[in-house]
Amino acid sequence: MTDRASLAAVTAERSLLAALQAGCSAPIGACAAAGADQVRMQAAVMSTDGRRVLRAHGTAAAADVRRLGRDLAAELLRAGAPDLIRGCGGYGAS
Repeated sequence: MTDRASLAAVTAERSLLAALQAGCSAPIGACAAAGADQVRMQAAVMSTDGRRVLRAHGTAAAADVRRLGRDLAAELLRAGAPDLIRGCGGYGAS
């Protein structure tokens, strides 16, 4: 059995992480909650010392959860997320 709300939430979160090219050690948080027909998500990227935090949030129809993750990631990337996660094996790290 599959819980559709849980699947929608985790799909949105994974979409965000994939778009940020984030590894397991990257200082990124994402929390999505799905209702009957919508998913809400909050996301944050932090500096490793915790002094700088970038936040994004949004809502999308349950059918658009991948787009929600990508859109929030794009917002965080525009706000400077690559500078915060590059040194942690994420976004463009070599």
